[in-house]
Amino acid sequence: MALLAAHNKTSREEPYYFAGRREELAVLHGRFDEVIETGEALGGLVLVTGVPGVGKTQLGRRFAKEAQSRSDATVKHLAISAGMLSDDLRLFTAIGRELNAEDEFRKASIVNGNVTKEHMRHTVSFGSLLLATSASSAWRSSALVLTVDELQGLKEEGRSALEELHLGLHRCPIMLVGIGLQHTLRVLESGDSQAGLSRPATHLRLALMTIDEAEEAIAGALQALGGDIPKQSAAALAKMSQGFPQHLHGYIEGACFAYDKHGGLHSSTALAEAADYGHRRRQEHYQGRLATLGIANRSAMLNVAATMQSSDVDRLDWDEAVQAAAAKRRNPESVIEAAVERGVLAEYEDGTVGFGIPSFFAYMGEQIRQRERRVALGASEALVNSGR
Repeated sequence: MALLAAHNKTSREEPYYFAGRREELAVLHGRFDEVIETGEALGGLVLVTGVPGVGKTQLGRRFAKEAQSRSDATVKHLAISAGMLSDDLRLFTAIGRELNAEDEFRKASIVNGNVTKEHMRHTVSFGSLLLATSASSAWRSSALVLTVDELQGLKEEGRSALEELHLGLHRCPIMLVGIGLQHTLRVLESGDSQAGLSRPATHLRLALMTIDEAEEAIAGALQALGGDIPKQSAAALAKMSQGFPQHLHGYIEGACFAYDKHGGLHSSTALAEAADYGHRRRQEHYQGRLATLGIANRSAMLNVAATMQSSDVDRLDWDEAVQAAAAKRRNPESVIEAAVERGVLAEYEDGTVGFGIPSFFAYMGEQIRQRERRVALGASEALVNSGR
């Protein structure tokens, strides 16, 4: 089987080879050990944040897989999006289904046979439903890892369910892992005591992988697919990826492509083709991120990047970013807010914003240069057409 044909997973699926994140996994397993040892949820959200593509979802999946391999406990894993927190009944029944206790959970959710499901949504809380099954055989025989993705998009109606899980008051052994962009903690802590986190969350902020870890991931992935890659080639591709997991996926695909074509990655030609493939995938990633903003807002992002370049910095204060975007939009603050919400800009704890990783900033610099060349070419054509 050709390596490229075998490597048909998307970047959000589990990779063929997982590398790095040992410290973060240790924190997650330590927290889960407490859940298993006590046999109940102790409360407390473990929040995993970072820029898009840094490996947050992969870390959650890896932890869940390792937790399920334990020999001292029956562990289930339920992965949901933040939107499911807004539907108490749907969340509750999904947990029951995962624990193989669907009938028992369904009975607990029946309040009155004469009320409609819509009425139940507004009168039955997730907390009360969870409490109704807290002493059931389902919880005595199993523990649940619940991962919640895209948590920065949590809606107001989903905050109460999150708070119930976060408080851990129902003797149900649930390990709660929330996954979101860098500003997620600010979103969760906003609002009153019933609309945020009433106790501190364990917060894991994912950075880039080390180059050694990236090299291990590239070499390990090809070996898992039945190929092999020279150490110097794996090191070169890892350096190009800058340790960013989203880019690693592209360079691994490129390595598979070149391996199939050349029978290996020993030649400079094969390595160059693998690198070119990875470069294209990296550009597509940034183009896709910017495309979520619309044409006018993408232009505003170029102004933000140009302001950073002119000041020789890679971050701006929020107000500085708004001012940089002002030339292109009537409501520039909404542009910055949209860019943060969609992962184009990363918001840091000190109130600054940036493009998250150096290669994204470098890409924006190239887009600025292309814009300047187009402007210069347009000016030259105008002079020619005017007869000067």
